[in-house]
Amino acid sequence: MAKAKGRKQTTLITLVSSALTGMKRSMLIRRTALPVRMMRYDPTAKRHVLFTESKRRRAPPNLQFGFGRKLEKDK
Repeated sequence: MAKAKGRKQTTLITLVSSALTGMKRSMLIRRTALPVRMMRYDPTAKRHVLFTESKRRRAPPNLQFGFGRKLEKDK
């Protein structure tokens, strides 16, 4: 049998309409995903508006890849 993972890999977020109509949508995303902003249809406003996450969650760390090698100077 497979072992259970320590933490869930997905999280449920709520998207709120930027038209301030009170329309909300919810969706499952990966825990390591960047903050979500997307254009969706708002039936109260009768148009496509920007939906953003309702509350802040911890964003994943910025991974900076250093492809150059730092050389130490000889003393």
